[in-house]
Amino acid sequence: MRNTAYGISNNLENHPMKGTYMNEISPDIHVFKTNIGFAHDVKKISPILGEESRIKKWSVDVEDVDNVLRVEAHRIEPTEIISLITQCGYSCEELTD
Repeated sequence: MRNTAYGISNNLENHPMKGTYMNEISPDIHVFKTNIGFAHDVKKISPILGEESRIKKWSVDVEDVDNVLRVEAHRIEPTEIISLITQCGYSCEELTD
């Protein structure tokens, strides 16, 4: 079985906050259960998550039963990520420890 996870890393090389405290601290990692199940779904959310400067990196595992969205970000609340995803028409709920 192949591992199919799609995602993007926001390139901070030219970001205005490069070299600031934001890049020196470890990002928070948020994990969500979604109904983002196919590559075309990932393409639909990609511009939305890519435009959010606080999101450093994200991925969706479309082969996982929970279609897990994993987000590495600085100073963003899980509710804000959920809002971004639901605005695209998908369900999204935080998975906690």
